[in-house]
Amino acid sequence: MERPDSALFLLMTAGATPSAWVVLVSASIAEYGSWLAGAVMAWAAVREPIERRYLFAVLAMAGITSMLAHALADAFGLQRPFALGLAPAHISKGASGALPSAHAAVMGFVAGALFIRTRLRRYAAAALMVALSTGWARVHVAVHFPLDILAGFALSVLSLGMFVAATWLVDRLVAPAFARIQQASPVQSTGSSDTEPSGVRPRVDPDRSGQRARKTCFRPELLSPTPPVLPGASDRHGVMRSVS
Repeated sequence: MERPDSALFLLMTAGATPSAWVVLVSASIAEYGSWLAGAVMAWAAVREPIERRYLFAVLAMAGITSMLAHALADAFGLQRPFALGLAPAHISKGASGALPSAHAAVMGFVAGALFIRTRLRRYAAAALMVALSTGWARVHVAVHFPLDILAGFALSVLSLGMFVAATWLVDRLVAPAFARIQQASPVQSTGSSDTEPSGVRPRVDPDRSGQRARKTCFRPELLSPTPPVLPGASDRHGVMRSVS
């Protein structure tokens, strides 16, 4: 089956008599462009420690985007340019699974995710440059048609929309609920520690009680007070006490 972008592909591909150094550069970018995108993310994580949690979420969504792109490519089963005999392949790749390009989908998503974050926006230009150069390189080495790259970028936009929706739900619903749970748990634990179980006598520190006993003056009259003598009462010998 002839692809509608075959003419554009023939203009972009290396062809049967390619330039050696251009093929070397394009083949290197086509093979290791994803590592360059990862290096941009790693550099952003080093320079912006506060955004590491967000970058970890971007990395997880990039993996989901890659799996989705490969699933769609297997479902469509479109042949690659070299499999159709339009140009020789300059890197090793399977004959089918051309559309969409997983490289374009993942790297386009990474560039978009960096761009929508204000603190990471300055790294988005480097990620976008890597994505575009990788897309061109994979067409040049005859493993993708131009429409395959465009389909990959379209999938990256879809993935970015899902990622933004997911982060919005987490920030508005999940994170506040988790914060309320964290605030309630210390209150419960503090309340349980202040109250003692019923029937349990408080513990007395013997050292402190001894100190209080030593500081108290010894007064025998307080321990065994003498009862008052009433008028007309007699003592044990029968002698009347005089009352003044």
